[in-house]
Amino acid sequence: MLYSIFSFICIAVLFGLAIAYLVSFLKKDREGKIELIGKFKTGLCVFVYLFAIPLYLLGHIYAKQKILDAIFGAIKQSVSLVVFGYDTSSIEGLMADNWVYRAAIYVCFFVTTINAILLIISFAHQKIWEYWQAASWQKSKKDRLLIIGYNEESLKIYSSEKNRHSIILDELSDEQKSKLYVKNIRFLSKSATARDISDTCCKALRESLLSNKGCILVVNTKNDSKNISLCHSMIACVNNILPQKDDNFLADALSRVKIYVFGDPEYETVYNSLAENSHGCIRYVNKYRQIAIDFVDKYPLTQFMTEKQLDYKNALLKNNVKVNVALIGFGRTNAQIFLTSTANNQFMTNNGTAFEPKPVEYYIFDRQHLENNKNLNHSYYRFKNEIKDDYVLDYLPLPHQPAVEHYSKMDINDPSFYQELKSAMSGANSYNYIVIAFGNDLENIDMAHKMLEKKLEWGLEDTYIFVKVRSGDCNDAIFQRADCFIIGDEDRVVFNIDRIDNDVITKMAKMRNRIYKLESAITSTPDKMLRESTSTIYSRADRDWYIKKTQFERESNLYACLALRSKLHMMGLDYCSVSDSPELVALSEVTYMGKYAEGDMPKYYEEITADGKKIVKYDINFKKSMRGTFAQQEHLRWNSFMISKGFIPAKREDILADLENNGRDYSLRRHGNLTTFEGLVEFRKLISKRDQKHEDLTDVIKYDYQLLDDAFWLLSENNYKIVSRKK
Repeated sequence: MLYSIFSFICIAVLFGLAIAYLVSFLKKDREGKIELIGKFKTGLCVFVYLFAIPLYLLGHIYAKQKILDAIFGAIKQSVSLVVFGYDTSSIEGLMADNWVYRAAIYVCFFVTTINAILLIISFAHQKIWEYWQAASWQKSKKDRLLIIGYNEESLKIYSSEKNRHSIILDELSDEQKSKLYVKNIRFLSKSATARDISDTCCKALRESLLSNKGCILVVNTKNDSKNISLCHSMIACVNNILPQKDDNFLADALSRVKIYVFGDPEYETVYNSLAENSHGCIRYVNKYRQIAIDFVDKYPLTQFMTEKQLDYKNALLKNNVKVNVALIGFGRTNAQIFLTSTANNQFMTNNGTAFEPKPVEYYIFDRQHLENNKNLNHSYYRFKNEIKDDYVLDYLPLPHQPAVEHYSKMDINDPSFYQELKSAMSGANSYNYIVIAFGNDLENIDMAHKMLEKKLEWGLEDTYIFVKVRSGDCNDAIFQRADCFIIGDEDRVVFNIDRIDNDVITKMAKMRNRIYKLESAITSTPDKMLRESTSTIYSRADRDWYIKKTQFERESNLYACLALRSKLHMMGLDYCSVSDSPELVALSEVTYMGKYAEGDMPKYYEEITADGKKIVKYDINFKKSMRGTFAQQEHLRWNSFMISKGFIPAKREDILADLENNGRDYSLRRHGNLTTFEGLVEFRKLISKRDQKHEDLTDVIKYDYQLLDDAFWLLSENNYKIVSRKK
């Protein structure tokens, strides 16, 4: 009876401990489970073996062994269990005569076996996981994402990816490996000194280029020299494969395999050079440009304008309105916002006798002397600094300056800061944006509170405040107002794979490039049907997007699409996602075109369409209309974009001498179309006379019509709808 009672107690306790451990394990999160498994390293569960000693002792006593022999024999056999020594020879009698005892022995064997396995796992579980995750990434049939560089930004990109098989690659310490393991983040740790990281990147790149797998590589080591070195290695890999392939292979490869490299804008020219030499695989990511593009997309200067500022009938800014932008701090964020804003926010007004540009005025406050800036002098101010009045006769009519800038070398603590800001923003018809991006999140938020107080104190109307908050997460009550907004949310705007790789504005820009290629093909043979299929032209356009087009050309397309929202605003319209705003009624294409092109409807090729899109048949008989006004504004916007990138006009003699490109040279940043709208007519006549062609074939003004002519199709294809603006 004693044997059965004790055996039953052992079974109950062992099962109880096992169940308690299992319940505790299942209740914990991943970090807790890993910690619990790791506790086996401390010998916490060695107590299980203590049950084996009395059980063996009972068996030995039942076999009538001497007491000391029974004790030492029980200890010896219990210890042997550690190495799976399942010895029952000395206790067979009791096991045969008592089934409860026999069950207890087998339960003890089972539990000690599980305990031993867990003890082994506690030492090797991370290594096993590392090997398994690395192998599964290598063999994955899904599209893959390889993020090179271990840092908080890379972790955010990793977390944003939901569909691809992702992994982080870097030279990692044991502590970093443990952190990633606990968070269930796949990683590859390679020695940077042995070029293992470069070799791993190139292997993944080669595998994807030569298969049907999609692969995105994100280079974000936080070290520009390391970034650039990795890119050179990958360029060598790409150049060993792509030049030997045909156009269809290239188009397919560039849609599947992409390398996005983050880098300091201080070295933007170097990164752009890498992109140009990579057969289109490398794309440079400037996080400050990402922030600026998001800002201009969400909050173009027309965002809060009404009939008080806009002449909806003519798509003009009213003549008495003064548009001001105050940039408090002129670091990398606000400098990029300035460049992106000037390249997109362009207005025209009616001066009483004619339509003319109405530049935005920028008031820039920073404690540094900002006009002495090598990057601005290389880009935005090149036109102003190099094209002098003495030489204007050498050029077609020169374009207007994109903006009016007022620099104040002034710290926000300067006693006259508020007075200067008040003077800039005040006025009965002033419309103001104030962008705060000079310090950390709390400093920026604190300044926003002060600005809101000053806005009330100064009686400013139509004034809107934008605050850079990197975290994007702030419960401050000021952001519940209708005149104060967060910008610069890096998690959403920058370190998000969808914004890096699948940004809607970029998709529209690529679509626009396809149609541009198609329309060029049709224009070159206006009296014949298109000989090539639409798909062939599209494949060539997709290939050329990264191989033949420069960074400037790609951004030109992108910025054109970025300006769509502000152009719609000037008609009292807007666009929004079909799924996000089901309550808003979409305009039909007929309604949109009737509002945009009333009295000046485009003509179409009857026999040619592309994916259901009608192709406009342009001529040079452009009418005065809202549609024509938008074309002038689009050329004004394009001029401003080119100037912001450091382009200057080509001289007349260069235009005439360049039979192939008509003065366009992206390496010299020179363009023959960088002139006024009237100058484009003169350009057309020059080329027509030189080449002895009809002016219809040398016209470039039609390109300024294309964006809004195609706006309904472009937005609809990307799941957007055009709606009337709320009054």
